[in-house]
Amino acid sequence: MTKLQLYQVFLLSICLFQLTGALPWSGRDLGGSRTYARCTDNVEYLNGNICCINCPAGTRMTSPCTRAGERGTCEECDDGTYTEHTNSLKQCFKCTQCRSDQEIVRACTHTHDTECQCKSGRFCVPHEACEVCKKCSRCGEDEEIVRNCTSTSNTECKKVPSTSDYASAKASMIVPLTLFAVVAVVVAIVGLFVFKRCRRATGRWKENK
Repeated sequence: MTKLQLYQVFLLSICLFQLTGALPWSGRDLGGSRTYARCTDNVEYLNGNICCINCPAGTRMTSPCTRAGERGTCEECDDGTYTEHTNSLKQCFKCTQCRSDQEIVRACTHTHDTECQCKSGRFCVPHEACEVCKKCSRCGEDEEIVRNCTSTSNTECKKVPSTSDYASAKASMIVPLTLFAVVAVVVAIVGLFVFKRCRRATGRWKENK
């Protein structure tokens, strides 16, 4: 076998070793670039070049797995901390503390954060920044409540028509009706007068004829 043939066999052997993972650099492609495993989102996380299964909600990861497709060491979150979803976090999130103008709706657990709402008589509109709960409005003397204040909405009021407003509205209707009645009477009287005159004139014309 010639030197050229031996060199070609040597190169072919190296390529085969790289493809089968027999050499230490099997984690690299033929161009020398590092290749990584593709982990499933929200299920696994990458540790070096292997995919580990996430820790369950309510726990945190203290040490990763050593073999692909396995779960590392997970520990339950300490009191006052939580994780809502599967994760590879080394620290759990700290539970929210309700403000002095809020009350607890749902206490914090290892798997979900504290839920707070404004205390009675105060509100905050959802989906808006709420640094302080606003005081609920009160309807005025000339208003009535349409909807009571809640922790997420202010009081709704509507104006009640006053006696003077009612009298004005009544007067605005009476005046046109009165004028219409007067005009109708005048027209009727004039019509009757004209009718009588015409009748008399007709009678005289017949007599003269």
